[in-house]
Amino acid sequence: MWAWLRLAGAILLLVVAWPYSRRMDYEHSIDSLFPPGDPIIQQFQEFERLFGDSQVVLVVYEDPELFAADGRGIRRVAQLQEELRTGTGIADLFSVATLDQILRRWGSGITRSDPVAQKCRELFTGFTHNQAGTVAAIMCILDNQFIARYGRRPIITFLREFVAKKTNPHGTMLLVGEPVMVSESFRLLENDANRLALVTTLLLGATILLTLRSIRWALIAMFTVQWTLVVTTGLLAALQMRLSMVSSMLSAVVTVVAVATVMHLAVGFERRRSLGLQAGEAWRRAWSELRSPVAWACITDAAGFYALRVAGIGPVRDFGLMMAIGSLLVWLGVWLLVPALATFAVRSRPRASGEGPLVAALARLGYLSAQRAGWTCLVAMAITAAAIFGNARLEIESDFTKNFRPDSPIAQAYNYVEQNLGGAGALDIVFAAPAEIDNQFIQKVLSLEEKLRNMQDPEHGGPAFSKVLSLADVAAAARQQRLLQLLPPRAVLEAVRLLAPKIYSSFSAHDPQNHRSYWRIMLRAYDRRRAATKETLVQKARQLVEAEFGTGADVKVVGFYVLLARLVGGILSDQWRCLAVAVLGVFICLAVALRHVIAALAAVITNMLPILVVLGVLGWCAIPLNMGAAMMAAVSMGLAVDSSVHYLAVFFRAFRSGMAPSEALREAQSTVGRALVFATLALTVGFTALASSQFMPTVYFGLLAGATLAGSLVGNLTLLPALMRLTCRSTTRLTLPQTPPKGAPTEETTGPAQKE
Repeated sequence: MWAWLRLAGAILLLVVAWPYSRRMDYEHSIDSLFPPGDPIIQQFQEFERLFGDSQVVLVVYEDPELFAADGRGIRRVAQLQEELRTGTGIADLFSVATLDQILRRWGSGITRSDPVAQKCRELFTGFTHNQAGTVAAIMCILDNQFIARYGRRPIITFLREFVAKKTNPHGTMLLVGEPVMVSESFRLLENDANRLALVTTLLLGATILLTLRSIRWALIAMFTVQWTLVVTTGLLAALQMRLSMVSSMLSAVVTVVAVATVMHLAVGFERRRSLGLQAGEAWRRAWSELRSPVAWACITDAAGFYALRVAGIGPVRDFGLMMAIGSLLVWLGVWLLVPALATFAVRSRPRASGEGPLVAALARLGYLSAQRAGWTCLVAMAITAAAIFGNARLEIESDFTKNFRPDSPIAQAYNYVEQNLGGAGALDIVFAAPAEIDNQFIQKVLSLEEKLRNMQDPEHGGPAFSKVLSLADVAAAARQQRLLQLLPPRAVLEAVRLLAPKIYSSFSAHDPQNHRSYWRIMLRAYDRRRAATKETLVQKARQLVEAEFGTGADVKVVGFYVLLARLVGGILSDQWRCLAVAVLGVFICLAVALRHVIAALAAVITNMLPILVVLGVLGWCAIPLNMGAAMMAAVSMGLAVDSSVHYLAVFFRAFRSGMAPSEALREAQSTVGRALVFATLALTVGFTALASSQFMPTVYFGLLAGATLAGSLVGNLTLLPALMRLTCRSTTRLTLPQTPPKGAPTEETTGPAQKE
């Protein structure tokens, strides 16, 4: 009766949560990926305040006739530029056609061979065209006010559709730029979200069907998953929380947690059915013994996820809260749904387990580990030492293009741009300028630019920056005009401001707040570099400016290049803090659940080792960490320890009943071991489903989490028995959080199943 009332309550909650769950949306702002008050984002915002719209997207295409003397290549650019102006959210455009219009005011033209035209083509090589003059790039400057109100998606969607429908006889038209990468990341994640949840659910259902040979439990798992997802997303939407680049795998992870929980109950129920109990009694016994471990498993999951709340990055903190809520709602879903569904119309004839060889093998494995506890621990210590050294070698993957599969259109577009236009990474140096611009200041700027051009790339050799450009270069180009050669610098700059206001305002700005003027040096760098290389280049550039203009000069090095280089580094630095908090939170939960501090410590050690090993392997193999890998540790800690909760609950129950430690371990290994194998198989299969994602951090997260959970299974079946054998030698009394009801028959006294 109560089971059906709970089922009705679950249906009511589902109906209420459904409309809210449809409102779940994504947070697309790049600012949200950094901690509040982070200096790097403050400098970026200050830069945008000074120079206005600064987010640039390039429309790139090949045209061997770009600089044809008859001007047909320039006319094609101008026509495309006019068509692009019809798009919403584009503040301005800049191309060789724009340069041609400006030069015509000076009595020249971009295709002419006079000194002014030649100098102009040289200056803007890498920005509007390539060195050979066969590739054109139209710079689309995005409207910040439009982005603040509507986001980047409408702009990028328009541009993506624009390049898709255009035909170019010389090759495909491409769309590149950091805003495109960020937008494409969210597009892929949103496409992945529902598909991955569906794929994960189907794979996990198939796993249950194959391991338990029960369509009923496969359907129960799917119902529980879908109920939990709808209620979780509905609650989060009601709390006005939004998904981000970090929390996109919410559905898949909730699915994995829910199925693993149902798997433990299914194994416990079917095992008792195989002993001859009727469905109602089998469920009562299974629920009586498993409800406490299942509850504490969900709580430890929540503790591991909630540890992400100490991260400095907002979306990571939100992901921790989302998953903590989801884990607790898994428990609520199980409590509401499973009792009625598990016992409804169950056939009277019980099914034999058919897992004798597996149970025997697990018992043998536990016996060997316990008998050689010392050697087992020594091997674990050696592996830990090697893993720690590997962790010290970890590096960060800051090449944002590697978040996409190598064969994806955006990765191929970036490769093309880096090969033909120089570096695709854009960054800027902003520094204070005197009120009166004199020749000495301009010479300092030109000297600084020369030093920047001579900086060497420490990773691949050659120039660090593929392009360096400032207003001083523009003034030098203007001086090629005979009429301006005799004018002082201030007069030349005034002429540039009058005849080319768009170029002038791109390089110089006045701050009304402090009444100071600022100049900007535009830099282009190769984006496909390690984080350490990018950080080194940024620091060296800042040092060169300070050396030229004096220590303590008002200098900012900004741009998406800098932001994206710092992003993964921030997540990685958070990882160890989050992992430490996750370990502490899980330890406290286990100590309370098991009422035994040493056992809780043994479980934490057992489940920490696979995490260190997986990360250590990445370090030894020189595989850089991306965003997905950087979050894996804290998440895996909460999930992996579930197995320890169930294992130690059975061990304590047997040990308290008077069994010797070896017998209690054999009891745990033989009973809960089978459930651990099946549950971990389900978890691993579920996380492996994330490998089908088009976003590489999601792929990394799934594969590494699956590998960690598989390693935790090995640890719980080998290292944990060894630690408990050593611990229980001096233990006189172990308590159990929950004991079977008095007078309840034990499985050992239950007779064989009656034939029909």
